[in-house]
Amino acid sequence: MPDDIDDIADALGAVRAGGDLSRLPVSSVQDDGQTVTIELKTPANNVFRRELKRPPIWGPNCDLKRLLDAYDLGPEEIEKLTGKKIPVQREVAAGRPTFQIDFEALAER
Repeated sequence: MPDDIDDIADALGAVRAGGDLSRLPVSSVQDDGQTVTIELKTPANNVFRRELKRPPIWGPNCDLKRLLDAYDLGPEEIEKLTGKKIPVQREVAAGRPTFQIDFEALAER
């Protein structure tokens, strides 16, 4: 039970911290050659990780390509995403906020 209370307090802290939660900065990027892991940080210093597969063929339906294209970056410039503010969609799942990259908003950029 105490873990549930701690989880709820953490979730409320992330919401109460204020600030614009429609765009989150990329705090780090890891690329293992097959998967790119992007860490997004909220104003309350909560970190959310999103994994994007590195495709064998870079096509228009590739999420990683769409993300890089939105910031005029190429496949070898993934680390330059660090510090960029990325549009996100916020959801609450199991009492905790989660963030997903908002690819529709990226397309409008």
